Amino acid sequence: MPRPELLQLERNEDVASVRSRLLPMASNKLLLVWPVRGTTLTRRLELVLVQREAQRLGIQLALLTQDPDVIRHARELNLSTFATVGASERGRWKRGRARLLLPQRYATSNGSQPENPAESAIARVQAARKEPPRVLRLTGGIVLLLVVLALVAAAALLIVPEATVTILPARSLVQAEALITADPEALAPDLVDAVVPALPLSITVEQNASMPPGGRQVLSSSVARGSVTFVNLGSDPVAIPTGTLVGTAGARPVWFHTLTGGTLEAGAGSQLELPVEARTDFSGAVGNVDRGHINTLGSELALHVSVRNLQPTSGGSSRSVGIVLPEDQERLLATVRQQIKSQAYISLLSRLDENQYLILESINLATERSDWTHFSASPGDAAESLRIDMKAIVEAVAIDESHAQQIMLGRLQSLVEPGSNLLMHTIHHDRGPVVSDYADGLIRFSRSAHGLTESVIDTTALRQQLGGLTPAEARSLIHRNWPLQPGTTALVEITPAWPGRLPFLPLRIRVLLAEQT
Repeated sequence: MPRPELLQLERNEDVASVRSRLLPMASNKLLLVWPVRGTTLTRRLELVLVQREAQRLGIQLALLTQDPDVIRHARELNLSTFATVGASERGRWKRGRARLLLPQRYATSNGSQPENPAESAIARVQAARKEPPRVLRLTGGIVLLLVVLALVAAAALLIVPEATVTILPARSLVQAEALITADPEALAPDLVDAVVPALPLSITVEQNASMPPGGRQVLSSSVARGSVTFVNLGSDPVAIPTGTLVGTAGARPVWFHTLTGGTLEAGAGSQLELPVEARTDFSGAVGNVDRGHINTLGSELALHVSVRNLQPTSGGSSRSVGIVLPEDQERLLATVRQQIKSQAYISLLSRLDENQYLILESINLATERSDWTHFSASPGDAAESLRIDMKAIVEAVAIDESHAQQIMLGRLQSLVEPGSNLLMHTIHHDRGPVVSDYADGLIRFSRSAHGLTESVIDTTALRQQLGGLTPAEARSLIHRNWPLQPGTTALVEITPAWPGRLPFLPLRIRVLLAEQT
């Protein structure tokens, strides 16, 4: 049987659209494919109108859908429905004609004449002489009863037992990849060349941002002051000259010098307190240190004395102003551009329906103008904050997700082996990265999909083969003749169990195809 031509329906597509799409169809057999997500043409009247248009064009229709309402209406209109494309290629297509209602015919009287009740006496005597003896009549009755019982037993053996055979058909994984092109000039998806219509989007976005400048200029400063206490470590007196350096410990010490001098009295533990001031290169708040942090001597006096500040130093302060650097404007411009893209992405998403997908990599600032970009300060200006106000036109590309899924479905169908069906509910789609830019007006992105195929089991033929077999014989036959999932075997159940064999009537045998977990 030649392959039918496929017509993929869109979600919520109306009758007028479907009928207009039938006009260019050249095939005399057309399979209408319902959308993977959502449905359409759910009313019986809609199917009637589409069927009439197809009959007018000489097209034989069949439906590929799992919508129970559509299937019910199609059955009433004598239209074939299938679960997979493979099933439509193997199955019989109904002609779609209306069901004929034939008038009821009633039988007439047989017109037979009643028998004549008058019967001669001679005839009655002759009939009595021909009547068989009573023993023969009794024996004949017993034989007849035995025959009836045998027939009843045979009928019970045929009708009463029933069997259920559960099998798991062989399944295999199919995977496909495709490089899909989104073309703004395409009007419909091209399943062969993997081209889908692109929906160009544009939006004007205004955004602002601010940041502190990276440069600082000190206008004025003052040094911190305090006092330190020297402690004699030996028995001799020690002279502490004016300007003695003391400081904090660590990788970045803060240095002070004594404002006056003095002498530590002889004897270990004698103390001398002297005023100190931060050096000019440590002016400002850096000279304000906590108590106990000044513990280092900057001369050989460290061999004879120790030093501590028992109170924190204070008074260090500075006044400075920010200075705008050239790189500050570059960083702030990059920040606001990213904010504009993010705002455009959120705004454009609100324009799309659930089947449309916005390609993130396609978002770009198509138009930037100098009169749309304003900085609050120029490089070298003094400012505590640098602000930018910017407006730009952002462009992006969206696609209909169902178009990409149609392409991937076609690729998977091409990989299905003869005698197998692609299980639609197992198909999973994965989005890949964009592999080319928007320089030529086209977006190219990768997609992949995978799903399971299942071997076709002709349950009618299988029931014919299983009639009268024992469970072991049935399992062996199924294993030899039918493709099962590796590692599984058929489950055969007979009710009641006393016959020990499957029913001879195929109608009493039920074959179940198990779902793989």
